[in-house]
Amino acid sequence: LWLFDVDDLLQSIEKPESNPPEPLALARMSAAINGYSTDFANLGNTLLHPKWSNDGQSVFFLGRDGRENRQLFRVDLNDRRVAVLSPPDRDVFAYSVSGPRIVLLVGRGIQSDDVWRVEGAGIDDIVTGTGQALNPLLFPNFREYANVAPLELEVWQVEEHTAVPVLAVDSDDPLRVSARFGDEDIIVAPDGDEAIAVLEGPTGPASDRDTTRYLVIDLDSGSYRETTVLADAELSWTPFPTGKGEVEPPVRLSVSEGLNKPPTLVATDPATGESREIFDPNPQLQDIELLPVEVLEWKDKHDRTVIGGLIKPAGYDAGRRYPLVIQTHGFEQNRFFRVGNSETANAGRALASRDIVVLQVSEPDPFTELPLDLEKAGLDIYIAAIDDLALKGIVDPEKVGISGYSLTGLTVAASITRAPDRFAAAVIANADPLTLTGYYSYVDSPLDGATEDLFTGAAPIGDGLQAWLKKSPSLSTDSIEAAVLVSATDPFHLLSLWDFYAALRYQRKPVELQFIRSGKHNLMKPLHRVSHQELIVDWFDFWLNAHEHEDPGKTDQYERWRQVR
Repeated sequence: LWLFDVDDLLQSIEKPESNPPEPLALARMSAAINGYSTDFANLGNTLLHPKWSNDGQSVFFLGRDGRENRQLFRVDLNDRRVAVLSPPDRDVFAYSVSGPRIVLLVGRGIQSDDVWRVEGAGIDDIVTGTGQALNPLLFPNFREYANVAPLELEVWQVEEHTAVPVLAVDSDDPLRVSARFGDEDIIVAPDGDEAIAVLEGPTGPASDRDTTRYLVIDLDSGSYRETTVLADAELSWTPFPTGKGEVEPPVRLSVSEGLNKPPTLVATDPATGESREIFDPNPQLQDIELLPVEVLEWKDKHDRTVIGGLIKPAGYDAGRRYPLVIQTHGFEQNRFFRVGNSETANAGRALASRDIVVLQVSEPDPFTELPLDLEKAGLDIYIAAIDDLALKGIVDPEKVGISGYSLTGLTVAASITRAPDRFAAAVIANADPLTLTGYYSYVDSPLDGATEDLFTGAAPIGDGLQAWLKKSPSLSTDSIEAAVLVSATDPFHLLSLWDFYAALRYQRKPVELQFIRSGKHNLMKPLHRVSHQELIVDWFDFWLNAHEHEDPGKTDQYERWRQVR
């Protein structure tokens, strides 16, 4: 956590020939984390949500100090001592500061070793499972995918430099809040007497307050009331910004990046509009050749214009046709391209270093029609891209790989079953290729009722079986000609992918299974990312280039792959 001096920044902007000012390091923490949280913008962050104290002499922030749980910290600007205000065994979801009053929304602590535990302390040995969804029934400590389930939180406040629960007025128990996943927030009034917790945000437009549920809390007595209507005085300090009375800061900080430009920190003087770069987090990239990413446009057979990012190998030879790997799940033109649109199922620039052309694809919204039209959502786009690049003489249409995860793991699975002669290799991660296991795991989930639409439009019984035989990739694995790397980065996805993997294995088709036991849907831990992405690079390089990396630690993997080849 760094502190920049505003005057130094302004002088630095006025004198661009001078060195950027050195920031003051206020706090340093590290943690190998998955970042379990409903705060999607800060999932993998170790330090997050800094806020000034009212007197400007200290800074509060949430930190993960060697553990998944977020704790509340305060750093004094005078002596730069960091004080921890909340216990290590609880997870702080939100906090607010007003004068001497500090309030928090606190949840049950996350113990990494317990996340995927199926039995043990705190888990009932015999339960009534009727009506429960498969994932929480099997893994009761894991809440990452329970995004429509309520969060049970407690209201705490800091007393004598330590956070303690606010006791409910009618008991000696902590005041508990049941908030909708992703909506949890709390703010303390300017006078410090009351706090408002958001239980459920608006489901319509952001300006619609009528559907927002609040809990107004008297912090001294522990009394509270639930309401959807706040008085005018209360509205002036609700968590929803009014957009009025905003003050222009003396310096604006922003991240500058582009498709081929790594991100840097830039300071801007609002008065003059002048800017300068003040920090480059990756100076080592100046000594590395970054292969340029080009924006590519093409049309599919439905006359839809599709865009993607194209990377050609180093030393590209226009007279040679290269293998192609299509990466799916979106393309952002204004973000620095590194591995792809996610850390899972993508290896981006590293693949291009192995003499492979890489195309990152931006698919249209696949939910415009339900049940999913898997050709329109994926296959037609991918085929059109292959044909376009082959026509231009860039790629060899006989050496095409494709990768996808989550929803595009399904579109990739459908593509290699419905057009098997167009794909030589594939990676499918953290997806459900319309398996029967997946369907029935949703039946008792909060999504019950939408299950058929999300799958094939029919239940896999009676006449509905015909729809499944026609649409489900998991029931058409006999047509697959591609070598398939199946990757599950947590136990939940191992279950959802097992049908697909086992069917390929049973037929003695070339398939590899990678299981990351303590990973995440979009991988966060650095060593998980390295292991997963390196395997992807080796997999495509082997099946598209017939190349084996010389690392002696990979002898077993190549022996296994040669055998199935």
